[in-house]
Amino acid sequence: MARDYDLEIVGGPGKFDLMNALFKHGDKVTFRVRQLVAGATSPLPAQTVVASIISVEKEDESCESWKLSGRVEVFAGYTSVKFRAFYRTKYAAGQDAGGMVLRVS
Repeated sequence: MARDYDLEIVGGPGKFDLMNALFKHGDKVTFRVRQLVAGATSPLPAQTVVASIISVEKEDESCESWKLSGRVEVFAGYTSVKFRAFYRTKYAAGQDAGGMVLRVS
């Protein structure tokens, strides 16, 4: 059975690191994420996930907004988990960086 996790990206790589992760075999990127839980009274603590990037697509003409897909090494006890994400490199280390959906199957 598949399960989705919605995560808020609260920190992540810049454009150069995304490019290296896409084109250099073995390079990975790190995201700081926080799980979104409906009805939570306070935010859950952020955690670090390490990801391999499989594809990057421009979201708009700003060259700062991206659609990503790839695999996270370890998440919630699962290994090599597929993910897709909307990510803004302009806000890589701050608010409104984007969102990530991890699908465990």
